[in-house]
Amino acid sequence: MQLAATPNAAPHSNLATLIPRSDVAAKLNLSVQDLFNMLHVNARDAYDAGLPLTPATIVRGINPTMVSGNFMVLIQAARSVAPEAEQHLAAAEHAVAGLTQLLLSAAEDHTSIVDPTQLSTQFLRPFNEQLALVSRAATHVAAGAFV
Repeated sequence: MQLAATPNAAPHSNLATLIPRSDVAAKLNLSVQDLFNMLHVNARDAYDAGLPLTPATIVRGINPTMVSGNFMVLIQAARSVAPEAEQHLAAAEHAVAGLTQLLLSAAEDHTSIVDPTQLSTQFLRPFNEQLALVSRAATHVAAGAFV
């Protein structure tokens, strides 16, 4: 069964006939929120369990390759439905590379102790900065639907 093109999708793209740009933007933002939540939940769980709050403890169970792959698939989908957002999508792609490196580095750090009172400002800040760039790209993808 062929799906009809959506009114807010780019007409030149195969994906545009299948995925509305608002869905791509929503999925990007949901992925940002998921990673943000995983980091916070891991930190809270480790703290509640009395474990040392190390970078490795905070990122445990988060697969950097899967996180990166998920974001890159969504960024490619966004390029298909919102080519006018390319500048922001390129920045998001760069941010994903930064996130991947942050996750990989944190996973290897079992010795640094993160002060729980400084979690957001000390440890999570670089993650949040990169996630904000991805979220900004999603906003520009969604905004194109209303232009």
